[in-house]
Amino acid sequence: MRYPTLVTVAMLVACSNPPAPPADVSTLDAVVTDGAPSDQSSPDVAASDAIDDASPDAQDAGPSAAPCDPIGPTRCGLPFPNDYWTRLDPSTPTRIRLDFNSEMLPRSTPRWFNEYDGFSPASSPMAHLPGAVATGLVDPRNMARSLEPSSLTAIIDTMTGQRVAHFAEIDVTATDPAQRALILRPAQNLVFGRRYVVAIRGVRDSAGAVIAPSPAFRAMRDDLATAELSLAQRERYTRIFSDLQRASVPRAELQLAWDFTVASRQSIQSRLVSMRDQALAAVGTEGAAYRITNVRMNPRAGIYAHIEGQVTVPLFMDDPEPGGRLNVAPDGTIRQNGTAQYSFWMVVPNSAMTAPAGVLAYGHGLLSSGVDVFSDRAIGDLANGTNLIVFAMDLQGMANEDGAVILQALSGPDLGRFRVLIERQHQGIINWLVMMRTMTGRMRSEPALQIGGRSAIDPTRRFYYGASQGGIFGGTYMALTTDVERGVLMVPGQAYNLLLQRSSNFRRFEDILRPRFPNGLDIPRLLETIQLHWDRTEPSGWTPNIRTDRVAGTPAHEVLMLVAIGDRQVTTLGAHMMARSIGGVPNLAPVNREIFGLESRMGMHTGSAMIEFDFALPEPLDNTPPTGTPDPHSRIGESAPVFMMAPEWLATGATQNRCDGPCNPG
Repeated sequence: MRYPTLVTVAMLVACSNPPAPPADVSTLDAVVTDGAPSDQSSPDVAASDAIDDASPDAQDAGPSAAPCDPIGPTRCGLPFPNDYWTRLDPSTPTRIRLDFNSEMLPRSTPRWFNEYDGFSPASSPMAHLPGAVATGLVDPRNMARSLEPSSLTAIIDTMTGQRVAHFAEIDVTATDPAQRALILRPAQNLVFGRRYVVAIRGVRDSAGAVIAPSPAFRAMRDDLATAELSLAQRERYTRIFSDLQRASVPRAELQLAWDFTVASRQSIQSRLVSMRDQALAAVGTEGAAYRITNVRMNPRAGIYAHIEGQVTVPLFMDDPEPGGRLNVAPDGTIRQNGTAQYSFWMVVPNSAMTAPAGVLAYGHGLLSSGVDVFSDRAIGDLANGTNLIVFAMDLQGMANEDGAVILQALSGPDLGRFRVLIERQHQGIINWLVMMRTMTGRMRSEPALQIGGRSAIDPTRRFYYGASQGGIFGGTYMALTTDVERGVLMVPGQAYNLLLQRSSNFRRFEDILRPRFPNGLDIPRLLETIQLHWDRTEPSGWTPNIRTDRVAGTPAHEVLMLVAIGDRQVTTLGAHMMARSIGGVPNLAPVNREIFGLESRMGMHTGSAMIEFDFALPEPLDNTPPTGTPDPHSRIGESAPVFMMAPEWLATGATQNRCDGPCNPG
């Protein structure tokens, strides 16, 4: 299989006003039950989306209080995420709203972010302890240690008082050791609307000395007088220290502690759920109008036809072309804006000549195109072997035609422009959903798909298959789809703030960003901030709702995850995070290694599962990509057991490890 390279971008994060401590909001999260538009966005925020991006500094009056948290004096914006940069807002499910400002976001428009009512559920809390080294930190191999009282780092769920499993690392990609962030990586999604406290103690420098806390934090910890700390900040920390005491984290040893609140489910999901419900209601059970533009018969062995066409879908953008924005109404809801035509590509296997074929949606690689389905011989063989008609569309916002907008976001004056790509991804996901409805509706009567006096389509068999980017965003599709219950996710992962620095393809984009953000602390902070936007479309905002706590109107979904150890483009740590976030996903045995939080299970298994393939290439423990060759990212699709397990699982919903022992093609 061919997977185009993984690519990304980031943007600057910073500070804003310190609020009074918000109430614990985990029980207030607004569950999306009916696809209704979110009421979280005020007309002010909706209007800000329409502001000309070219003059961000003119759009915010600046903070009313100190823009930087004094507990992190070495780089404003750290520690992050941090409720210091929120304000009270009783209208949101969490009762707070982010409050960034243009002074601390010199290359981004603050209002790109301030509509959110909390931080990412995929947050990787980070801080700067000057000179810190990884000695004594919990690494990815032993995350169970992070739950022990001896762990140097702790993330506390303030609702339960329990520790959150994670690993901790020093950002070795920063060339100056004095500018390296300490980053905590949770094992799975944090809970929507929940408040967390982060605590760090006993971290040492290269000489083995325990690093001293900042003067402001020491004053806070030891209750010393200082002009740096406001009354509101001290009141907030009374609560933080109480939470830590309940979790048996010794206050006297703390080097740093802070809290942050995760955005509500409504804040993250309501837009896309509303768009889905509007779109499917508009096209009905038969799907959308379409037209066939080209049919190529017998393009290669095993394939009956390659078909191209265009489908007319409900449009939710102000412009269907790259650079378009979501059509936001004055009340903050997303409204349909007519229709638009988007291309699709279809592979009809020879097997459909003898019996009606099911339908498989295909997710392409990043900055590529759905037309790749024609050249992907493996997917053609899968189609013929399982009697499935495969269709593909471009994922708008992450397709080859979006490259110019990505470069514009990287090189222009406002890195907030990257949000334009993510808004466009909303439309791309809607197009996938509408096309599946069309394939099993109107397309059954398509003359080009009439074989022997009957339709080539069996509308009762509907599946998803995505690889690389298609495997990643397949997590979102599988949470949202009302028509598909099983999907194969090849080399998937989440979240981008974890994946990117571990991807070999990020370096060239990092080379563009480094001169603009030369301080080594900025790049991980950029990735953490852009994650706030990405949650609305990438699986970090959706995977907990694939199997359980489902989005309203969807059936239960199951996924088969096929993972390559040593993958240079999508780290297996991202796949593990995805599997734990989905919940109940076992690692099918015999296994190459035990994975924290995932049960190893022998024999035939029904439902979601993960299988790792070991190509005998090492994986680094730090935040750099593997270097082994050839890259397992594409080799996994050539493994013979995949051609046994994927069809078996799609057909029956059950499979087992079909390798001769652990899957290790070498």
